[in-house]
Order: sequence, then structure tokens, then C-alpha cells
Amino acid sequence: MGPWNRLALRWKLVVLNAGVVCVAGLTVLMLVHHIDSPSVYALMHKAAAAATPQMAQQAYDSAVDRQVIPTVLIAAVLAIALNLAVVTVALRPLGALRGATRRLAAGEPSVRVGSGARDDIGEVAKSFDDMAAQLQRLEELRQQAADDVAHELRTPLHNILGLVEGMRDGVMSADRATLERVHREVLRLTSIVDDLRTLAEARAARFHLHRERVLLTALAREVTRGFEPQAQVRGLNLLVNGPADGDVEAEADPRRVFQVLHNLVENAVRYARSCTEIDLGIRRVAGAVRVEVSDQGEEIPADVVPFIFERFVRADRSRGRTSGGAGIGLAIVRELVAAHGGQTGAESRDSVVTVWFELPSDDAAPAQQHASAHSSMAPVIE
Repeated sequence: MGPWNRLALRWKLVVLNAGVVCVAGLTVLMLVHHIDSPSVYALMHKAAAAATPQMAQQAYDSAVDRQVIPTVLIAAVLAIALNLAVVTVALRPLGALRGATRRLAAGEPSVRVGSGARDDIGEVAKSFDDMAAQLQRLEELRQQAADDVAHELRTPLHNILGLVEGMRDGVMSADRATLERVHREVLRLTSIVDDLRTLAEARAARFHLHRERVLLTALAREVTRGFEPQAQVRGLNLLVNGPADGDVEAEADPRRVFQVLHNLVENAVRYARSCTEIDLGIRRVAGAVRVEVSDQGEEIPADVVPFIFERFVRADRSRGRTSGGAGIGLAIVRELVAAHGGQTGAESRDSVVTVWFELPSDDAAPAQQHASAHSSMAPVIE
């Protein structure tokens, strides 16, 4: 069954129909050999003894009608029946695929075909299963995103409602301190809405890029300077490591790349352990430039790493917005990098988390060894 399962559908049908033809041919031969010989002899004698050619032709036609035509009809019926049977068997996986498609369209995302064949239909079934799994994952993410948005908005709204009702009922005084608390909650709501708007803009960024030559090392140093006050409070050391032979250039939108770097460094500063280093490494790889932001902090669970660029995904679900953000920063990073035709990724190993992105570069040199004394790199999560 192994070689048969790997055989292409067209060759399966050729083999099966060749088998049908052989069976039909053997059937004709067997029936011809078992024709009633005395009857044939009598008909042929009658034809030979016929007085006229017309009578001989009539005798011959009678022999054909009584002996040959029934034989051919029996063989044809048998061939049709066999062909129907073999084609039905060959195309049976299509029935399963059709049923699975209808169930998926009816809202059953967990449906799978699970075909073990390696032919054309087996490949289609595998593609269907992959698509169904992706759709199920997207539906789960959509539902999770809706729940997270509701949760993120509900908390500050309830806080504002409680404060306003307290002042209305006279339980709390409408003094400066209370109004300041209301103001902070309003700012939280505004920040969430701004994040969502930024994410929407990032998805559409590919249509509004203003590309120019960007010096990535210089831009990275500019970004890290903006985080120096926060880093000093926590004893963090921000390092930017670029190639020794000069800055790395990329054809990109400098404002968008600045936003990408800002989000990655912001996450690193948020999640890195105090008194550790955050390493921002920039190097050339084949056909691209690669930027890695690493910090030493809590290790990301292996089942979370593939999804940290999704919206509202956090390594630690218990973190609130004040400590862990809304989980949109890396989703913005992914969209902006994708708008440039690049790619993103992350890894977590031994309490070192590294988030990276690559931008296409026509003049990028072959991959070089990243010479940094600080090889411990830990990613960033939003």
C-alpha cells in the first residue's frame, strides 16, 4: 500500500482502467470459447449452402446476433461496473474532503480530513487540514483579542465609573487628588485606543512607506538614548553593537524603523531584570540586515514564543497594563517589518530572550559573526 498511496491520481486511474480493459478482454475470450459450437456449425453450414449471397448474409447476421453481440454486451456491462467500482474507490477521499469542507463552512473549525495518502488528493487533504488548523487558530486569536480588548477597556472604565459615582453620591470629594485619579484612568483608555489605532496604521503602512537610506546603528543609538533615564533607575546597561567596518544601511522608512526599535527596546526595559544588560545587535546577513534586541529576564514558555507577535499576547497573562502593557507592541513591530518585506522572530533560552527582525538589503554582505562580548540576549514581550 505504500507505493500505491504515493502514486499520482492520474496514474492510479490509468492502472485501474487498464485492469478493467484486461478483465473485459478476458471475459470476451472466455465467452467466445464457450459459444455453443453446434449452433455455430449449423449456422455456418446454412450460410455455405445458401442459394444466393443474400441468404448467406442473412445467415451470417443471424450468427452474429445470436452469439457475438451478447458476448460483447456482457463484457461491456462488466467493464462499466468494474470501472464504476474502481473510480469510486479512487475518488473516495474526495467525498471525505467535500464533507469536511461543508462542515468547516458550517462553523466547525476542528474538522480534519486526516488522509494518509500521498497522491494528489492526499496533498489537497493535507492542505485542507493545514488551512483548517490555521483558521481555528485565527478564530481563537480573534476571540481572545476581543476578550482582551474588552478586559483592557473595562478596567479603567469601571474605575472611572466608580470614582464619578462616588463623587456624585458624596462618598468621595471632588478634590484635586480624586480628579487626578480620574485623569490617569482616562489617559489609560486613551493609550489603549492609541495602541489599537497604531496597530491599524501599521497594517496599512506598506501603502504609505517613505523609503530612504537609513543608518541603523545611528538610529538604534538615538532610540536607546531616549530610554537612558528609565534604564538608570533600574540599573540597566543599554548596549548597541554594530559592525566594526561601519554603519549598516537599509532602504526603509526611518520613522517606521524608529518605531520598531522603540517598541523592542521599550519591551526589553520593561521586562529585563534589574542591574542587567540589554544588547541591541546589528549585523549584515545574506541579502538583509538583522537587528536583535536581547535582555535577561523571565524565560518565555516554549508554547508562547511562536505567538508573541500576535495582538494582546503576553508571556505572563497575570500582568496588568501598568506593568506589562496591552500586548500590542510586538504586533505593531511585525506589521511594520512585514510592510518593508522583512521578517520577525524570537527565541527564549536560559532566561535570555531575543527578539529580532530583518530588513531586505541589496548590498548586505554575507553573514558575519556577531562580535559582542555580551552574548546573553533576552527578548522582549508585549
